[in-house]
Amino acid sequence: METFKKTRILKSMKRLNNNINGIPTIELMFEGNYQFRTKSGSSIVFKLSDALLNKELDIKYHVTKGGKYILDDFNVFDAKKANKEFKTIMKSINV
Repeated sequence: METFKKTRILKSMKRLNNNINGIPTIELMFEGNYQFRTKSGSSIVFKLSDALLNKELDIKYHVTKGGKYILDDFNVFDAKKANKEFKTIMKSINV
């Protein structure tokens, strides 16, 4: 299973069915009509909240054989950290 990483803006979330343990599956829509779902029973749903709407998220996901996009993990995008890492890389290659 290949894992991908992207930065996207979260536009909406929709609660779907619960699994046998009561953990819901969540459908997430990102800017550009990118649609993802959480894996059934995934604890990642407890990190999700309405406070994340319209925020830029660094997401990790995989694609199933059936073509569904499954969200594996996410973090709120930190522009300051990304800029610092970029500057460190640029210094290391003497640009």
